[in-house]
Amino acid sequence: MGKDKTTVSTTTQATPTEAEREMQKLQLEQYKKTVGPQTDVQFAALQQLNNLFTGQPLSPYFAEAGQGISPQTIGIQAAELARTNLPQFQALGIGDGGVAYRELAKDIANQVLFPAEQFNIGAKQNLLNLAFGGQAQVQQPMVAQQNILSNQLAGLRSISQQTTTQAMNPFWKSLQTSAGASLGKGLMFG
Repeated sequence: MGKDKTTVSTTTQATPTEAEREMQKLQLEQYKKTVGPQTDVQFAALQQLNNLFTGQPLSPYFAEAGQGISPQTIGIQAAELARTNLPQFQALGIGDGGVAYRELAKDIANQVLFPAEQFNIGAKQNLLNLAFGGQAQVQQPMVAQQNILSNQLAGLRSISQQTTTQAMNPFWKSLQTSAGASLGKGLMFG
């Protein structure tokens, strides 16, 4: 049957206080100051990660971090260990035999080479973790701040809503009500 259309339009706009405006202004200025350095951090981290994966030289700071214990240092430690253990073998009378050499090689491997290699592998893993996760640790607070500012500024926008409701024509509503009431009486008390 015929229905009337009723359209209602409303516009809502949040009005910030002076303190809120000042805070948003400060946050916006801070965002403008950090967006450039944040981009620089992203680029530098991606460049280091790319260099790490492709075997290219790293920046001097990271190159030192990924090197670990140098072969020269390992050699010095091995020679020192040999110097300290050799007199013990000679005192036992096995300094010139193969037993002393085998024992000395085992000690050098267990006390110097294996720990140094494990340390070097750990240093490279730390470098990978830094390349992957370091940028997120630096950027997370800045991104959170940007999201907060964005949400606050979005709350200041006007929101327009339009609601359309359909109501029955008053004539048809009256006819339906009276006809329905008389029809219902006839059926119930028939």
